[in-house]
Amino acid sequence: MKRMICAVLLALMPVVTAAAAESRIPAAKKKLILQLFEVTDAKDNTADAIIDILGGRLGVPPIAEDQRREVRGEGQEMQQVTELTQMAVYDRYFSEKQLRDLIAFFKTDSGRHYVEVARKMAIETRANLRAAATQKVQESEQEQRSFRTRNQLRAFGIALNAYLADNKAYPKGKSIDDLAAALAPKYMFNVPQEDAWGRTFQYEASADGQHYRIVSGGSDGKFASASGSLQPAADANSYGDDIVFIDGKFVHGGDPVYKQ
Repeated sequence: MKRMICAVLLALMPVVTAAAAESRIPAAKKKLILQLFEVTDAKDNTADAIIDILGGRLGVPPIAEDQRREVRGEGQEMQQVTELTQMAVYDRYFSEKQLRDLIAFFKTDSGRHYVEVARKMAIETRANLRAAATQKVQESEQEQRSFRTRNQLRAFGIALNAYLADNKAYPKGKSIDDLAAALAPKYMFNVPQEDAWGRTFQYEASADGQHYRIVSGGSDGKFASASGSLQPAADANSYGDDIVFIDGKFVHGGDPVYKQ
């Protein structure tokens, strides 16, 4: 990783040097900016920024803190990159008075404390962002599985309505195998026996064939006891995360946006 950073630094030098040549900053102001870089450990922040940019562009895994410290140790080259890439930016956004105010602040105990904890805060923020992104991806995957499972159940509902119209009753049975045997191929050419999590659906019809239930165990795959009844439960929470489809309607786990 260090060799990669050094190679990037060498490649950057001609580019940033050419860019800096276009900037004409008064000597007094340049001196203030350099003082601000020194009191804020700007060189180390530049090293962290380069590492993060490389990680995003090249897919490099998160860099351990000890490796980051090693890269920060690239003294003169990193200092030059810091000055050449940030000097003009600071010149644009800060007056000389503002620079003096910032330098004075960062020389105080509070300012030094901020510099000391800023890196730790950045590390924690990166970790929190990674955790939040991972959680969002996982939630999105679960939402997609729920969406596909609901569509499977809707397809069952259409096929079962057609079966009911022809036979005056729903297919008798107590398993998804019984349902598949009754529906295929006339009412449903391919009968899905598993939900989008790859787990077997539960199916049961009432003794008179006038009611049925089809249940997916949801993301945890565990069927709640309430899901075993053909009657909707009074307490929706008793279904856990099951997706419960009774007589053509979702009694739990239906679409949270487009209600039936």
